Amino acid sequence: MATRDRGRPKNKKTSTSPDDDEVAHDLQINFSIIDQDGRHMYFKVHHDFELIKVFKDFCQRRNLEYEIMQFLYDGTHLKGNHTPKMLNMEDGAEIYAARHQLGGGVDMGY
Repeated sequence: MATRDRGRPKNKKTSTSPDDDEVAHDLQINFSIIDQDGRHMYFKVHHDFELIKVFKDFCQRRNLEYEIMQFLYDGTHLKGNHTPKMLNMEDGAEIYAARHQLGGGVDMGY
């Protein structure tokens, strides 16, 4: 009759190779969001992670309204459904956050 060891957790994977750690690391990306005051906020996400969650977290921490913010990366206006993979974002990338502004022209008084 066989006995079962109930004290140990059952892990199918007994060891991790350095290659497995590199693959997992390659799937994550570190980047920062820079606000209009030049302050950086750093994030680390999976390369397929939708950026809307990061943007909303950034706005909540900075006490900003997400709906009035614009996020720019490499000259591209970002949408919430973008992912770092879609943008070919590299580790250490910087996303710029700015309040959306309508108008801004000079009133000529006509």
